[in-house]
Amino acid sequence: MESVVKTIVFSVGLIFFALIKFTIKQDENSKKLVLQMSLVGCFLIIYNAIWSYFIR
Repeated sequence: MESVVKTIVFSVGLIFFALIKFTIKQDENSKKLVLQMSLVGCFLIIYNAIWSYFIR
């Protein structure tokens, strides 16, 4: 259960980091970065939710 919380915090941090980076410098590369980071973050959260569901 602890690892799930850590990964969710990490994912949210990743998304926030990408958004902050985007607000500082708004260009095409930043848009792609925000999209990729958000997708990775969402994937990690979903993956952990499924994983923890099957472990219980």
